[in-house]
Amino acid sequence: MNKKIPLGMAVAMSAIVAAFAVVITYTAAIRVFDSRMSSVTERQNMYQILSEIDMTVRQNYYGEISENYLQKNISQGYVLGLDDRYSGYLSADEYQLAVNEGLGYSFGLGMDVDRSAEGYILVNVVYKGSPADKAGIKAGDMIVGVEGKDVLTVGYDKAMSLIGEASPSCAV
Repeated sequence: MNKKIPLGMAVAMSAIVAAFAVVITYTAAIRVFDSRMSSVTERQNMYQILSEIDMTVRQNYYGEISENYLQKNISQGYVLGLDDRYSGYLSADEYQLAVNEGLGYSFGLGMDVDRSAEGYILVNVVYKGSPADKAGIKAGDMIVGVEGKDVLTVGYDKAMSLIGEASPSCAV
């Protein structure tokens, strides 16, 4: 079955197929472009609101603004805004500490702790001979204050940071 088709018809069919491919590609590209542009518009609106807040605060706030503290809290707020319990923001120092702990290094006073149900620091393990052991801290103890500050007032993460700053870092 060797059928021959005229050259004009072959050219016309090729042109129709090419035109159809262009239309499909163009339609898909427009849809992708529109979705990305709406995302850009949403981000522009978010940045505009943040810019207005920043401008108003800087014009009306009489205290001193710590740029580093502000930037860290904006970053934390952004990640919190995801409403994803598996997401969290770590500063560079906090990230390095987490990496080191993941590699099996424990830093601080020689104890492993967790957050208690009430929000305090619960001591799980105290290593023999560690500064925590020498200070008389026992497994099961609850740390409710650090450097005269209530753990619930300053927050668990800040309290842990204060504990880390109060002690020299050492491998346990």
